[in-house]
Amino acid sequence: MDNQPIEIQRTKICGETPTPSAARISGDRNNLTAGSIRGLDQLERAEYDRLETAREFGGEYQAFLTAIETGEDFPALDPSNPKSELFSKITAAADEFFATQRERLADIELSAEALMSQVVELKDDTDLSKAKVIEFRPGAYAIFMDPDTWSQIDDRRNQGRAVTAREGVSFVNIRTTYSKSSPDETQIENIPHEFQHHVFKAVSGVDLARDLNSGRISIKEGCFHVFQDEALAKIAGGASPMGYNLLHTYPQLREHFGEAKSEEMMSTIIDMNGKLPYLAAMLDDVGLGKEHLILDLYEATDFDDLKTRMSALETTLEKMSK
Repeated sequence: MDNQPIEIQRTKICGETPTPSAARISGDRNNLTAGSIRGLDQLERAEYDRLETAREFGGEYQAFLTAIETGEDFPALDPSNPKSELFSKITAAADEFFATQRERLADIELSAEALMSQVVELKDDTDLSKAKVIEFRPGAYAIFMDPDTWSQIDDRRNQGRAVTAREGVSFVNIRTTYSKSSPDETQIENIPHEFQHHVFKAVSGVDLARDLNSGRISIKEGCFHVFQDEALAKIAGGASPMGYNLLHTYPQLREHFGEAKSEEMMSTIIDMNGKLPYLAAMLDDVGLGKEHLILDLYEATDFDDLKTRMSALETTLEKMSK
């Protein structure tokens, strides 16, 4: 029954960032033999190679996220890395996504009012004069709003949103005053977090509301997509890696999915939201960083595949911790 077209509202389909964490993506981007990484001598060659591949991928991905904000050229992963093709696919999708936004905005004034009016109906007394629009790179737009301005369009206290419009424009909306020289925690965490949502949308090609409603993706697939999306965004912003539970956000989906399968799915998500932070702590303990999780999160096809990958990583890290 979970592949039948269903009706959900589009208004909540966006990334919402919780209160910022002081955590950051850590670890340098050099070979594993450098630095204070311990336990490498405990690994089989295949385990070492997998760890090195993921580490190099995660390090360059960190540079890619930074390039979105700085406007620099996107980095390329060394062709010798077996995941260089995937990395190129991601950066190419992001390039195309931002170019499309630039094209759609060619005839629109770059103001908070103009951008917001593309996706919401503004009240007559809405005052966005204090909001600031930043174009970090061609097509990568962000609107920064102080809390008072934010409250005029959103009464929730989330820190940011990745706004998407099917036929309009996409931009990120961040609940803080922008500062280039002295950014606060909200700005530091939310810029990469929210733009990561746009990157994942570009790479996956999924429009969650449309594809669930049409039956193009099943509820089970939608649950994993939403989990992947948020877990990657959390890592991008330096927070503890955890994913959203689609069935919690949209409880009406449980009726379509079935009570037994819904309970099983929610239990799986709870388990994974315990496992990912645990592995992030293990990575930190041996001198690595949570960016090592990025590759597996991109490549996993479903929760079972992700569990298998996380179990293999846990086994490797346990060896390194001895």
